[in-house]
Amino acid sequence: MIRIGIVSCLELPEPDVDAQITLDAFHSAGLQADAPGWDDPSVNWADFDLLLPRATWNYPEKPQEFKAWIDFAASQTTLLNPSEILLENVDKSYLFNLEKMGIPIVPTQVFQPDLFSNYFTNWNVDRIVIKPSIGAGSYLTHYFSPSEFNGAVSLAQEITEAGSNPLVQPFMTAVSNGGERSLIWIDGQFTHRIIKQPRFDGQNESVSAASAPEFDEIELAEKILAPIESQLLYARVDLIRQDNQLFLNELELIEPSLFFQQNPSALDNLVAGVKKRISL
Repeated sequence: MIRIGIVSCLELPEPDVDAQITLDAFHSAGLQADAPGWDDPSVNWADFDLLLPRATWNYPEKPQEFKAWIDFAASQTTLLNPSEILLENVDKSYLFNLEKMGIPIVPTQVFQPDLFSNYFTNWNVDRIVIKPSIGAGSYLTHYFSPSEFNGAVSLAQEITEAGSNPLVQPFMTAVSNGGERSLIWIDGQFTHRIIKQPRFDGQNESVSAASAPEFDEIELAEKILAPIESQLLYARVDLIRQDNQLFLNELELIEPSLFFQQNPSALDNLVAGVKKRISL
């Protein structure tokens, strides 16, 4: 029987609410599916016909080990998304590459303490966000006001010590007012959009029901995905609309929450995409 690995981690930093319904969907399709931890040394990855990284959410704590696992797992079996896509997406420096390709991103720089005051002035904001270039969820992500220089520098140092680069962005007020728009693609097809409220380190995630996207959201997401879409099984494009302009916040290609509870039918696309690739 075909065996699928819905890859998680030994200690989840937060619950994976889609885990059971994802396993159930594969079982219902007649496929054996397990949820091994990427960081479990007892797993023989060659025992799996295909691996889907789904909740490998502790990887920012050990990014080098995670990248080594991607390389090793890809040498043993098939990874979806492909290993080269996963490796490029580990570090959010991919945003700079997309910006060079003409994609409007949330303004992003590598944090420099001596420019702290300039960030507020240049972006005309009263808060900035500092987050790691290698991160998942709200890991080591906080916002700061102009009076919180010491806290910002302390967080940047913590991020650096964790093996990542501290990134700084303006706090986009639209995120508080309208939320972040997450568009989900499965096997080359748009399936649903949810709206997420902002969260920072230690906060829980709050998401809307599935909803129809605006035309320009689809248009921008398709432009972002176009160069690599044929290689992808799944993707999530996180957009922010500020002053009626769309910006890419993150392109999630490794282990994004795909919010199947908001649209369970999208699981049919995932299972069909896996079965199609197994039969190739």
